[in-house]
Amino acid sequence: MDKLIKFAVNLMEKENSNSLDLPSKNSILNPLLNSSLNPEKESRLNPAINHKINPKINPITWKQCQLEVFKETPIYEYLTKRQKLLCLQYLKAMKA
Repeated sequence: MDKLIKFAVNLMEKENSNSLDLPSKNSILNPLLNSSLNPEKESRLNPAINHKINPKINPITWKQCQLEVFKETPIYEYLTKRQKLLCLQYLKAMKA
């Protein structure tokens, strides 16, 4: 989950021009400032606690479960359609 969040944050930093959509300028989107985006502090993002998103415990549907959890984060609503697609492609390419 951490890798997907970092991918989305980096993508937004590279592609977005509006300061509200830049994680470095918006504390809601910055995982360092928003504890709800930090897997160590947010149990639903932590694969050790949320077994649905753990690829070792849930090898069949972990990617779909991560996508569902990712859609609930504040980052998701700030992503463009293209960025959402790139995040989905990134998630699909991830190995367990």
